Amino acid sequence: MTIDEFWTTLAGLDPESATEELSGRLEKLSASEIAEFQAHFTRVHRQAYDWLLWGAAYLIDGGCSDDGFTDFRYGLISRGRDFFETALQDPDSLADRLSDDDFIPNEELGYVASQVYEAKTGEEMPYPDLPPIGDPKGEDWDFDNPELCAQKLPKLFRRYGEG
Repeated sequence: MTIDEFWTTLAGLDPESATEELSGRLEKLSASEIAEFQAHFTRVHRQAYDWLLWGAAYLIDGGCSDDGFTDFRYGLISRGRDFFETALQDPDSLADRLSDDDFIPNEELGYVASQVYEAKTGEEMPYPDLPPIGDPKGEDWDFDNPELCAQKLPKLFRRYGEG
């Protein structure tokens, strides 16, 4: 499975039923394709391990723990390639792309491929052998500092941080 095929598999998922829809799509794939999907998923998820994006999640969700940021990144992936890549390039752009009803985190999405793989094969999903993820990219900063939030993520701060 190529990275383009990975993103095609995720294209057009409904945020409300993304987990179920993705499960149905993965069930049609071979075990090796599901494992390749998971490898791409893991790599893409790691790409989003970024302080500025974490700050965006913090503002949008009114706080964001390490586990919460994991789930936020899963949710970003579920929104498709354009949404995900735009958020990575410019986390502040999320202010323009989210409705008041949007909820990004999606913990369950992180388990879909392994559940489908295990149901299909009766074995545990093989995971890519990657080095430890380390610290998020970029510069660590205090998400509770309103001046820093307004400076780093002005649109998100106006929308979510000033209330």
